[in-house]
Amino acid sequence: MLQISLPRALLSSSHCPSLAGLGSLLVVLLLLSSTGFGQVKVRTLDQSPFEARVLGIDSSTLSYKSGAASPQSVELSRLVSLTFDEKPIRIPSSRSGLLQFDIAGGDRLYGEIIDSNDDEVRVSTQALGPVSIAYEHLSRVLVLRNLRGRESQLVGSADQERDLLFVESRDSVDRVVGDLGRFKKGGVDFQWNEQGESPFDFKADKVLAICLSDVEPPARPKGVYAVAWFQDGSRLTGAIRVASNGAFSMQFGVGKNLTLKPEALQQLSFRGGDFVYLSDLKLPIVKETPYLEGGLTYGLSLDRGLGGAPVSVGRVFFEKALAVHSRTHLTYRVPKGYDYFACAVGIDESVAKRSVKGAVTFRVRKGGGGDGVLIGKAVTRRAGEPAVWLEKIAVKPAELLVLEADFADRAHFNGWAVWGSPMFWKTRR
Repeated sequence: MLQISLPRALLSSSHCPSLAGLGSLLVVLLLLSSTGFGQVKVRTLDQSPFEARVLGIDSSTLSYKSGAASPQSVELSRLVSLTFDEKPIRIPSSRSGLLQFDIAGGDRLYGEIIDSNDDEVRVSTQALGPVSIAYEHLSRVLVLRNLRGRESQLVGSADQERDLLFVESRDSVDRVVGDLGRFKKGGVDFQWNEQGESPFDFKADKVLAICLSDVEPPARPKGVYAVAWFQDGSRLTGAIRVASNGAFSMQFGVGKNLTLKPEALQQLSFRGGDFVYLSDLKLPIVKETPYLEGGLTYGLSLDRGLGGAPVSVGRVFFEKALAVHSRTHLTYRVPKGYDYFACAVGIDESVAKRSVKGAVTFRVRKGGGGDGVLIGKAVTRRAGEPAVWLEKIAVKPAELLVLEADFADRAHFNGWAVWGSPMFWKTRR
């Protein structure tokens, strides 16, 4: 059983809640056979992605064997990701009957309530097995079968001091202000008046969500850490501790050990090394030009597709991404200390099966605006095609870098452009 003990994140917008920051620590122990990892795709800053077998990991180094070559190692600060399965993540649908548990710090689990007490709720998850989550560390719980795309209607307030219960009321959503009592299988006890707690059944009372108040930003793990993504969309964030002789551990917070199923893992994506993702930086200048004057605009979506789903291109998942619609220019200022830009470009898998196949021409310029200097050649990608990597584009601190997603030969139709794993990275000095 996994004991999640994470401080809550601070609400920072009108939507309930804002999930920012990372959890402090909880221990997860992976008990794998010596070949439990199998072949994984390794991506580092210094070479193109390659297939390898993981031999071991400690707090600073990954050891691996690729093909017939001798065992090698790479510092974790140069490691971008380990991919166990490149297929797109399968987020549970409303038909699954599962609940979505958002944990302070941005992590998320999908599962069903087993039981609870006054302090925590015990959840059955497909990816992790039984998990216990302290109430004080839950940001919100969504009832997927009832939500049906109405997440934007779960509106709280920036200074929310009490918990919120959202229920369907005919064609609208009612917000009930009060205090969470406890979760229970199939429902929740919620105090919303002076008469004490009232039982709310998820199905009969059409509960959409419970958003919890009184949250605090958690501390980030120190040094290099990783985000563990699972194939059902669940994710946990923590620090790598040790992996040798088939035993792999990450430190996510205080709690008991948990055995993870390697076949449920999608990817380990690393943070805190010699690179930074653009989706984690200050928002860029966004200039969107519809194909027709006054036409629909989409804006910039960070780490999610324009439709809200996880990003994949050519059936390859991208945990970090910038999603826009053609024609859109994104202007970034290169942070201090970084020497190169790299990313993948392609069309979001979400529109690959539409009758009109989207097509986008990608360009990278320096200097800002449409008059900037073009770097390399323009790249055109069409829906269903694999992503193309733009690697090791030299940049200088403080200069402007413009990412252009332009119309191609399909005009504006389904031009869902993706800049996958966009990052600035540094050489070793």
